[in-house]
Amino acid sequence: MSQVYPTISAEGQVAIKGAYSFTRQPSAALWVQLCRSTSRNKAAGSEACGSGRLTRSGMQEYGSARLVDETACLLAREAILMSRPPYRALRIILGIFSLLTAVGGLVIIFSNKTMIMRLFLRPPESEVSTLLLIVAKEMGGFILMLSVMLFFAYRDPARNAAIINAFIVGFCILAITPLLSLYTLDMRQLYPSYLIWGRSLVRLALAALLFYLRPQESAPKQS
Repeated sequence: MSQVYPTISAEGQVAIKGAYSFTRQPSAALWVQLCRSTSRNKAAGSEACGSGRLTRSGMQEYGSARLVDETACLLAREAILMSRPPYRALRIILGIFSLLTAVGGLVIIFSNKTMIMRLFLRPPESEVSTLLLIVAKEMGGFILMLSVMLFFAYRDPARNAAIINAFIVGFCILAITPLLSLYTLDMRQLYPSYLIWGRSLVRLALAALLFYLRPQESAPKQS
């Protein structure tokens, strides 16, 4: 009875030797090929085991080859993640937003009526009601929650790309809502039109900047 078992793939040997080498970093395409090779070896070995074509020593060697192939696949994936760009500019922007939202949320939560009026650029005192103060403090809690999510995105933008995408969509929504208030409510008594349009344009610009800097690639999936 001949021993038929899969051997360690060439991609696996390359990944083991050069996974953490600065001169030979495995690419995403190599990682996909390696994982596909591991899957083929796994399927071939399972078929051979089921048909009884493997001796005991052959089964042991197949298990060792499969373990080495899977280890090489993980090493290549880690090397790809380590070789990704650090997103320095994006991390700086996210860190600034996280800090500003944390400070702003705490100020809104613990501020009194006078401080709220200063934050809203001194509207008429009759416009600042108790209900508005309650809603503002609730909004401060949501701002603190946003600060925590931005902090997670700041630590690892690639793995928290969904938070960044949601933040971009939020900026787009917040660029539209002031304009709706401008034309559906009597806001011109409180703020000039150019100020409201300016806020919307700044928010759209920030959304475009984050969209440009956001992580473009995700980790390839094992097939």
